[in-house]
Amino acid sequence: MKVIVSWMNLHSFEINDFEGDRPTRPRFDRLAGQGAHRRVTQTDPDGWYRMGGLLDQQIDWLSVRAGGFAVNILQGVDIPAGSLVHRLDLALDPAIQVSGTVVDPAGMPASGAWVHVQPAEQSSVLMQAEDEWFARDLRLALRVSAQSDAAGYFQLDNVSPASSLEVCVSHPEFPALCTEPFYGLPGQQLSSFHIQLEH
Repeated sequence: MKVIVSWMNLHSFEINDFEGDRPTRPRFDRLAGQGAHRRVTQTDPDGWYRMGGLLDQQIDWLSVRAGGFAVNILQGVDIPAGSLVHRLDLALDPAIQVSGTVVDPAGMPASGAWVHVQPAEQSSVLMQAEDEWFARDLRLALRVSAQSDAAGYFQLDNVSPASSLEVCVSHPEFPALCTEPFYGLPGQQLSSFHIQLEH
């Protein structure tokens, strides 16, 4: 298993989609007019990681990602001025598994639908963000996505626990929709989602 540790400054945030335990192409969400300082590393077989060249005294965002575990995001990590070595231990919680089916208005399986699980707007994790920009970036960073297969089935394995989550579905032929918010505990397997698209 690989663990990805990354830091971001100047209000920029990395979003990795996982395929197994390997991240696929990263995407970036960045506030207009601001650059980004970014560094990514992986842990060794014993779980140790090392990052050099951290010139700023504060890291805006530090994220830790690994297949099967919830994303761990730390905001505003302070590096003591003048310190040559700074140890920061990070813990990962078990992720939630969310699965179910998507059907069209006639009740037939809807393949190719994009299914997203993300914190709902009233989630406590978003309410604790410094401002609306951080809340928006945090919501995007915690979003997990997958496409439904030929039978309409979807499964998302790296969902981060939150006080309020929602499943949102988009399909090229139907309007997007979201479920009512629900609560997710670490390690839960939630498999009862049956989502019917509407005209």
